[in-house]
Amino acid sequence: MQQSGIDFTSSSFTLPVLKLSGTTLADIAHQLKQHVQHAPSLFENMALVADLDRVDPRIDLLELMQLIRDHRLTPLGIRNARDAHKVQAKCHGIAVLNPSRGSGGTGTATKVVRRSVRSGQQIYAQGGDLLIIGSVSNGAEVIADGSIQILGTLRGRAIAGANGQHDASIVCANQQAELLSIGGYFWLTDQIDEAHWQQGVMATQQQGQLTLDSINF
Repeated sequence: MQQSGIDFTSSSFTLPVLKLSGTTLADIAHQLKQHVQHAPSLFENMALVADLDRVDPRIDLLELMQLIRDHRLTPLGIRNARDAHKVQAKCHGIAVLNPSRGSGGTGTATKVVRRSVRSGQQIYAQGGDLLIIGSVSNGAEVIADGSIQILGTLRGRAIAGANGQHDASIVCANQQAELLSIGGYFWLTDQIDEAHWQQGVMATQQQGQLTLDSINF
């Protein structure tokens, strides 16, 4: 019997979360412009999920999604949407995702990588924490649903709490990151205080604000 050319399989992907806030499209456009202009090459054509928890439900969803695309980002769906936005999403075929409400750790074993992560590589610890025994190069990306610890230099991107765990953390021995992100909130290089450059740090997130504390290894 000839088999069908279509098949459904299971897989896992991790996507950046774009947390928006505003009562008008103009408010949101201003925020997007500020973030994207810091590192346009980093964000260009980035696939993401738009978090609408702090977006006024009176804003038209199609116009909002187009605004995101106008800033050369690629929204694949929304989360934390109000009922008005959920109805619009259903009518227009926009995916509505349910974020995980788990804590920074999920009880699974920590993923341990005993090497440095080179430019262009991505390491993802699904459902748990990530330990890198080595460094993370420029252009490399390390992601964990829980927390991240890097025993060397972090020059690339570190994304902790990828499924929305706000109590995740990032610890590294030498902080030179392109991007630090926890639970969808992020800082780029030029937003990080110089006092924490080339230092051991621990990054945490509280009430939508990232905090860096110096630590000694």
